[in-house]
Amino acid sequence: MPGCFKLDILQTSSGPSTTRQQHWKKLGRNSNFKDELEAALQGARASLARGFLSEDAVAEALQAQGSTADSGSDIDLDDGECVTAYVVQLIRREACHGIERECFLVADSLERLQLLQLDCWRPIEDTDDVKGLPVVSSAVVYTKKRCGKCKARFVAFGCVMTPESKALAFSPTVSHMATRVFCVSSASEGKFLGQCDISNAFIRSTLDPSETVLLRLPKHWSESPRGDLVLLLRFLYGLRIAPRNWFETLSEWLTSAGFRMNEMEPGLFQRGSIRLVVYVDDILVSDDSQSKVDSVIQEILTKFSGKVIPAEVKGNTEIRDILGVRLTYSRVERSCSFDLEQAIIRICERFKIEAGCPISAPVVYSDLTEGQEDSSFPLRSLIGSLQYVASLCRPD
Repeated sequence: MPGCFKLDILQTSSGPSTTRQQHWKKLGRNSNFKDELEAALQGARASLARGFLSEDAVAEALQAQGSTADSGSDIDLDDGECVTAYVVQLIRREACHGIERECFLVADSLERLQLLQLDCWRPIEDTDDVKGLPVVSSAVVYTKKRCGKCKARFVAFGCVMTPESKALAFSPTVSHMATRVFCVSSASEGKFLGQCDISNAFIRSTLDPSETVLLRLPKHWSESPRGDLVLLLRFLYGLRIAPRNWFETLSEWLTSAGFRMNEMEPGLFQRGSIRLVVYVDDILVSDDSQSKVDSVIQEILTKFSGKVIPAEVKGNTEIRDILGVRLTYSRVERSCSFDLEQAIIRICERFKIEAGCPISAPVVYSDLTEGQEDSSFPLRSLIGSLQYVASLCRPD
C-alpha cells in the first residue's frame, strides 16, 4: 500500500492561511508487534506527561470511542499562528513509529477488538470449499482528522470481486434536494431536529450464507507472516456490494420499527409525525417534540451503535454540518439557511487560490492550452470540489 502524507489545512489566528510540512520523530522499532502494541497501550495510559494524550482522551480510547491528540503540538508555528484544522493520512509504519504512535496503536487495537467482538470473520475449516476463490486483500488505513482525532479503519480491496450485476453494487441514498426540502419543511412547521451517526455502519450487515469471501488479514493482525486467511462473515468497507447491503439492513429494521420509506426518495422515512433522512450512516430526525426526537435517536443507537451529533447553539439558532453544508436552523423563527462558505474557504486554501479575483458571472473566455502544463496540479480533484459546491446548495 503506497504511503501518503498530507497536511490539509493550517490556518493562522490572524492573517492568511499557510501550509507547512509536519515533522515526525521516528521512535525505536520493536520486532514483535504484539509486544509493541501492549507496550503502547500501557504507554497511552501513562502518556500524560509526554503530552500526546489527554486524560479524557485515554478514557474515551479505552471505551472504544477513539482518541484525541493534542492538536498542533508537533508543528512549527510562527508567532501568533495557531492550527485550526488539518487532516493527515499515513501508512502503518509512519503512524505506529511517529510522534503520536500511542494514539494510532490504540486506534488500531480498538478497531481490531471491535471487529472481533462483532465476529466479522472466522477461521477456515476443513469442510470449507475455498478452492478457486479469489483472495481479497485488506489493510488498515490510519487517518488524523481535522479535529485531531486519530482513527484506524480496516478496509478490504474489493476491486478483485465482480458482482453478478451492476445493480447489486448500486446503493440508494437520499438526494440533496430531498434533504433541503426536509430541513425547510421542518423549519416552517417549527419542528425539533436531532442528528446521529452510525459507527462502522457497513459491518452491521452480514453476508448471506451462500456468499463466500476469502479474506487475507493484515500481517500485524495475523499469526502467519503472510497474513492469515479467513472467511468473512460481515461486510467491510471497500467491498463493492457493502453499501447496498447496509442500506437494506437499515431500511428493513426501520420498516420493522414502524417507519415507511418514501417510494420516490429512498432514505426518507416517516412514522406518524416523526420524519428522518438517511445518507449512508448519517441520520437526521425531526419531530414536534424534542423528547420524541431523542427517543428515536436512542432507539436507533440501541440497535446500531453510534453517537449523537450535537448542534452548535447560538440563542434560538442551531448550526449543524450536513454533508459539508452548514445548516443554520431556527425553530422559533421558523427559518433555515444553507451555505458552503467554510467548504469554499477550505477549497481555496487547499488549491492556493485564495488570492483569486471574484467574478459575479464566472463565464469568461480563456484558452486552456495557453501556458505551461503542470501535470502535478490535482485538476480532477479541483473540478470535483467545484461541482460539489455548485450543486449542493442550488435551490432547484
